[in-house]
Amino acid sequence: MKFLVSIAILLSTISAQAGAGASLWNGAHVNLKGRMLIQDADNPDTFYWLPTKFKLRTHSDLIPDENGNLVIKNTQAVTQGFIEDANGNKFSKYDMKVSLENLGQEKLIRATQKLRRIHGYEAKIVGMLPLCGMALGLPTIIGAADSSANITQVKFGFSQDSLDNCTNFNVARTFNISILVPKKLEPAFAKSMMKGIGPAFPSIKLAHPYKYEDNVSLKIDTRKFRSMMSAGGKLTGTFKYVSAQVEAKISKAMKQLAFTGHLKLNIQSTDPQIKAHYMKMFTEMLKNYFYSFTATKDGNTPNEQDPLKPVTFSSSNGGSGSSAIVGVELAYSKEEVEEIGVIDISINDINYGAIQSHNTIEIPALNKENFSQELQNLL
Repeated sequence: MKFLVSIAILLSTISAQAGAGASLWNGAHVNLKGRMLIQDADNPDTFYWLPTKFKLRTHSDLIPDENGNLVIKNTQAVTQGFIEDANGNKFSKYDMKVSLENLGQEKLIRATQKLRRIHGYEAKIVGMLPLCGMALGLPTIIGAADSSANITQVKFGFSQDSLDNCTNFNVARTFNISILVPKKLEPAFAKSMMKGIGPAFPSIKLAHPYKYEDNVSLKIDTRKFRSMMSAGGKLTGTFKYVSAQVEAKISKAMKQLAFTGHLKLNIQSTDPQIKAHYMKMFTEMLKNYFYSFTATKDGNTPNEQDPLKPVTFSSSNGGSGSSAIVGVELAYSKEEVEEIGVIDISINDINYGAIQSHNTIEIPALNKENFSQELQNLL
């Protein structure tokens, strides 16, 4: 009698994180053009938005005008002054503070109303997807760290994170940018900044927690597999050697069986690293399922004095257990695999990683009053 063996595996690679995104939606459908909406991994009615820019900070004050009427004045978070380094080089130094954009409650309410027409009444946009890392695509200093200071330098006031690991949940949403301009370039540089023309800033990459599930499956005809693996007979040697030889044979057999249709592999992800991860996992599973490793005295005879005694395998030439010779052979006979028939392995792998948003730095035309009196006199 032939039958199908099914193995279902549920893996969780990292402990769960609150507020992790899952599916991506185009924000243009809910009047958030240019932005992406992220559906919560655990609550399908909850959505977050991904940021797109850092903007120059401003604060508003009520001040009297020339007629005594109160008017709103927006003040930019910018200062400028002239400095001199230890070598006597003179700079015009601009310090500005930028903050991550905030969509505002009114815009989110309108977007939520539009989203509910598409997704249902319970849908809601609760805010920006949490941050867990920040980095630049370029070094933290743009320009040459040259003591002669013949080139404009831009410095960013934050520490960079590894965006592959979603670990920093204390990312500052505001940071400082310093621009050091050789004094000889003034006032031309200031005039450009007053027109909204400044240095080309790199994008700021932000990491956000992201939860996803991989559905992976392997179906293999054990009769064909055993027939291919039985060629060459029994292997002996160190554990590292025989294990590597078996894995190489399995990898070759999987490719050949996939070509003939006796192996069906489904890996949804197109990421080469993720594919390699699952291929290694399946190879290890097949090795442990189909092969039996035995420690021997001479490569042929098991330990007759105490056959049940645990043996320490080692891949080196020294240390405990390093002298043991390991024999490996197929664990199932031809008749037994005829009974097994086909093995179907399914893996639901829940992963917690990071999704990135790329944010521009938006600096508007600067106001003259932000500059030092010395620079204003040059304009």
